[in-house]
Amino acid sequence: MCRTGPPGTRPAEAGQEWGRARVPTGWGSQRVALAAPRPHLLIPCQPLIFPCRGSGGGVGWVVRGPRMRSEETLCPCRAYFQQHGCTFTAVIPTNVFGPHDNFNIEDGHVLPGLIHKVHLAKSSSSALTVWGTGKPRRQFIYSLDLARLLIWVLREYGEVEPIILSVGEEEEVSIQQAAEAVMEAMDFHGEVTFDTTKADGQFKKTASNSKLRAYLPDFRFTPFKQAVQETCAWFTDNYEQARK
Repeated sequence: MCRTGPPGTRPAEAGQEWGRARVPTGWGSQRVALAAPRPHLLIPCQPLIFPCRGSGGGVGWVVRGPRMRSEETLCPCRAYFQQHGCTFTAVIPTNVFGPHDNFNIEDGHVLPGLIHKVHLAKSSSSALTVWGTGKPRRQFIYSLDLARLLIWVLREYGEVEPIILSVGEEEEVSIQQAAEAVMEAMDFHGEVTFDTTKADGQFKKTASNSKLRAYLPDFRFTPFKQAVQETCAWFTDNYEQARK
């Protein structure tokens, strides 16, 4: 995503190549046309938890595509800034979900996968099976909130250093809580089982949004249950066209 619009320009049509941000989920479905006063490249990354000297964990980042650590991502960003004055930076969202997501059960992310599973279980009056124990915790960000934040980054954020775009640590929810939110949104009242033969994965991938809050202390994220409700409604209404 490269912001190249001249000062004072209006947002372009979504079909124009410059100023196009693709948000969210899967980095590919919703398009937001942007205009901004100077070149600005966003490198989308994802949180990566890794052991820190054997005593817990730390948060690092990998770029979608070839895996890179945060310092490897920042080297070209800093170099471009020092040599050319270009503000290239890395944005690091947590677990993104929303309309137009990839709802494939096998290779989609956890929340859209759960939405598809609940839809199928309700349609066939069968039990819902959730992979794992349901205990791991995740921070979820609604794609529409992420779109608003990406626009802010492109227009206002002037740092080369990366920024985490996420809800706060206090809004982390368990997979079981996420499943319950989906079941409530889709009015599913059938049997639910947790398949503990499936791996849970990393228990926590908590990321701090303190830097984001320092810039935007009053930014309001869409409440999790409301975002889930809107996503479920979109999936139900667009089931035949949805990626699944």
